[in-house]
Amino acid sequence: MRGHKNVAIVPEDCSSGISLQADSRVNNQRTRVYITLELPSSVEVAIQQFCSTHRCNQVCNPEYILLYSNLTGEEKFASNNARRLTSFALRSVSTFQAVLDHNNGSNPIVPPPSDNLGKFFSDVKTVLVGAGLMAIDDTNTLKLQRKTSV
Repeated sequence: MRGHKNVAIVPEDCSSGISLQADSRVNNQRTRVYITLELPSSVEVAIQQFCSTHRCNQVCNPEYILLYSNLTGEEKFASNNARRLTSFALRSVSTFQAVLDHNNGSNPIVPPPSDNLGKFFSDVKTVLVGAGLMAIDDTNTLKLQRKTSV
């Protein structure tokens, strides 16, 4: 809290009970920026983590950056997190503003792009084989790649 370190990497299992806010009782009163590299599995856990940078007796509000992929399910989950953060901030009488832009809005299903040639399954097969999740056997059949330990 003296300002010697500018970055704190906090894994999910260590996030409860720590205090990272810009407290008025310490020298380092810079604005905190909280960047999530992976959103927790529940909104409640996310709020618990975000609260380590947003507490009473702080001199400035933190900034939250939610990183997520463009998968519709993850966008919707990130949107829920942002909405909860907004309501949390309003309850604590702060000027926090959560803004989350995503392409699909509240519609979970979107039409395919107009330039799509309809090779979805072929493309998925290529990606799954390339990632090592599936393999093509001698009979040219797609098989799930399973790693086993003895």
